[in-house]
Amino acid sequence: MFLLTAALLAPVVLRRKRAAILSVWQRCKYHALLIGLGSFGTYLVVVTAFQFSNVSYVVAAREFSVVISVLLGYFVLQKSVSMARWLSLATITIGLGLLPWA
Repeated sequence: MFLLTAALLAPVVLRRKRAAILSVWQRCKYHALLIGLGSFGTYLVVVTAFQFSNVSYVVAAREFSVVISVLLGYFVLQKSVSMARWLSLATITIGLGLLPWA
């Protein structure tokens, strides 16, 4: 899936932004490779989890990444978080905590 997306998008992006892409690649190639491998690795973990667990549990657990992202944005990047978002994060966290009893 990742390779197909890259193969289809690469020619378009390279044609339009070649200089910018080369500049970023020269500065951040190790970070880009690490992120790519991490993305592929998490995909494999999720697919493996689908085989060993109930799909609805795995999908619910994946949503916890939203909680982690918002918390990183708040604490690391000093982004503001609305009350509605805090309530949403609490709901996701409580729901994930209740999964063992589902």
